[in-house]
Amino acid sequence: MEAWRSLIRRAVARLQAIGLDTRDWTWGGGTVLMLRYQHRQSRDVDIFINDVQYLSYLSPRLDDRETDDLLEYHEQANHLRLEYPEGEVDFLTVAPVFPGLNPQTMSLEGLPGDIQLMQDKEILGQKLHYRAAGFTGRDLYDFVAVTRGDPDLLRDRELQHIAERRRDALEVALASPNCERGYDGIDQPSLNIPFSAARSTLLDWIGSR
Repeated sequence: MEAWRSLIRRAVARLQAIGLDTRDWTWGGGTVLMLRYQHRQSRDVDIFINDVQYLSYLSPRLDDRETDDLLEYHEQANHLRLEYPEGEVDFLTVAPVFPGLNPQTMSLEGLPGDIQLMQDKEILGQKLHYRAAGFTGRDLYDFVAVTRGDPDLLRDRELQHIAERRRDALEVALASPNCERGYDGIDQPSLNIPFSAARSTLLDWIGSR
């Protein structure tokens, strides 16, 4: 089984164990982009919870149900990470970058009902806003792959404005050797775009001062 399939099933089982409805959370992050664009492999799942109080209920510290094969966990005020042999499940609570953007829905074999999926614009917006200082090579690759698949995002002024406000942090992160190493280490990339070209794509889109 692909890592992400196993991880989303683990995540949903844990959410169900504490009684959360699918309307109480949204699946976002790079794995959702992978499902849409098939541009790389992913070994982590990001679940965004609507109410921060639920994070403590999800913690193995308080509830050890659905923790088979759990290797380790890390708990913060707005973030819970569960580590399994095949990858990581991250439960997060963050304010939406674009609050008026409603999630999409999809069904997955083996899972009950429809799951809410974050839209591409919100996923990229969160990467550019919340992760700007630690923007990774994987974030850059996702940006290039998604905007090639949906060029209208490059013409979205709301999204561009988010990046412009975080320009300084993004420039520093993109100059880091770690960012380039992360980019070159993408698992099974479908795009043959060198790091320098990808970085220029993002910086040119943000624009110079």
